[in-house]
Amino acid sequence: MCSRVYRSSKTPPAARDFSASPLSETVMAYLVSLAASAFMMFFFQKLSFDDPWSIWLSYTLVLGLPATIGGAAGRLTV
Repeated sequence: MCSRVYRSSKTPPAARDFSASPLSETVMAYLVSLAASAFMMFFFQKLSFDDPWSIWLSYTLVLGLPATIGGAAGRLTV
């Protein structure tokens, strides 16, 4: 049986990379879609800094859901 020896640690390089796991990729995709949704709502003047945070949260989540589903569908087609 052949075993590999890694100089820096005992775990392979792919396991040490944060973006290598599916969970971290999913969380990052959700965060990017939510940030983009909040920015678009502010840019197109649907939200302002005078609005309460609960309005920001609800609008961002409502717009972030289709953005996340569209992003996942796009990753599946590629």
